[in-house]
Amino acid sequence: MAIHFYDTQPGATTAYNEAVTQGAEFIIGPLLPNEVEELQKVNDKLTNTVPQLYLNQTEHFTPQPNQFYFSLSPAQEASDAAYKLFNDGVKLPLLLASNDPIGKRMADSFKQTWLTLTSNNAEVHYYDAGDQMKLTVQEALGVKDSQARISRMRDLLGSRLESDFRSRQDIDAIYMISGSQDLALLKPFLDVNFSVFSEPVALYTTSRSRLENESTQAAQDLNQLMISDIPWLMRPSNETQMVSELWSTWSNSQKRLYVMGFDSLELVNRLAQMRAFPGYQFMGRSGALSVKPNGVIDRQLSWGQYTKGQLKPL
Repeated sequence: MAIHFYDTQPGATTAYNEAVTQGAEFIIGPLLPNEVEELQKVNDKLTNTVPQLYLNQTEHFTPQPNQFYFSLSPAQEASDAAYKLFNDGVKLPLLLASNDPIGKRMADSFKQTWLTLTSNNAEVHYYDAGDQMKLTVQEALGVKDSQARISRMRDLLGSRLESDFRSRQDIDAIYMISGSQDLALLKPFLDVNFSVFSEPVALYTTSRSRLENESTQAAQDLNQLMISDIPWLMRPSNETQMVSELWSTWSNSQKRLYVMGFDSLELVNRLAQMRAFPGYQFMGRSGALSVKPNGVIDRQLSWGQYTKGQLKPL
């Protein structure tokens, strides 16, 4: 297989036409959403198009038999998390999501999948960074109501009344949709706002929350927390060590894109068959991959759990 690279800087359409003119049999890319939209408009006008694997996904598109969409979608990750919680036997999850476009998109995706699986709505509380985060956690766990009841009782019976707050006991899991900086505060806020009368609940989060340096003290504070990520980053290997040594400044996000490139090449000769057989999964570095009827690549991620400050695969 010969691989040729085309720079989209002069224009995605220009690069596409150059590739087709030079006899490309399959096109991978582009990556940027605006370039994907640009080429979609071009391909919609053509009757015979070269098979193509876009490395991103637009919200609205017309499915074409030889066009596929592969992205590291946060919304897709949240939907996959809904399946994970459901398969773990969770009945009543609580979502704490960052009050931003990504947090809302992921929460909506989780809610939609959870509704499909259970016919029930998932409860979501959106938090803002800073002091408001603690208040959101207390409200979500029912602590504010408990503290208000204690205050009323003290007004009636006197300040010598001994009491301890109670947190709600109906939820059995919390899914945190946050970045790693927010998680460093969010997890401790949860720990201190669970009352001594409540049973601990399962805690889940997303790859966005993952620490860049998991040997730090911060990882010790994440014990028992479960997190989703690509299999390649969940299980260290000679390859992950080599990449870390060659590109020591790369973040986890950059490593995920690197792995996505590997999987894209592996998928080229499999996509048509995967689309024809929905149950066909390819175990890639970025997840267990399958193709939906509309050509979107679906990813099933791996899960790990922090134990004594170390992330262990589940």
